[in-house]
Amino acid sequence: KIDWMGGDWWYLTGQGLSAYEGGAGGYSEGHWGVGVLSPSWKNWNLYGEMLIGAGGGGGVDSGSALLYKPSIGLGYNLSDDFSLQTGIGKVISKEGNLNANTFDLSLVWRFGTPK
Repeated sequence: KIDWMGGDWWYLTGQGLSAYEGGAGGYSEGHWGVGVLSPSWKNWNLYGEMLIGAGGGGGVDSGSALLYKPSIGLGYNLSDDFSLQTGIGKVISKEGNLNANTFDLSLVWRFGTPK
């Protein structure tokens, strides 16, 4: 996952993932979308994302491969450069039977270009 911060409260995101076992080895997804961040309160903040993309393979019924992926989550800032995030969401196929819950746990590293 990589995000580009467009401002203090919104960002653009690109995400990709692949399965290597669990009955769906070879399944892959790629998404683009937008996210929003709440103001920080005592190092905590909320986020929400809506993504659209494609996915398929591994015997997963993703139909035409068009996927939607909404999610919400909670982050805790460890420092200016690092934070922990956890989130829940869904990945939903427009035409196939794929409709799965997701859980995300991430260590976030913020980096940028000098100004």
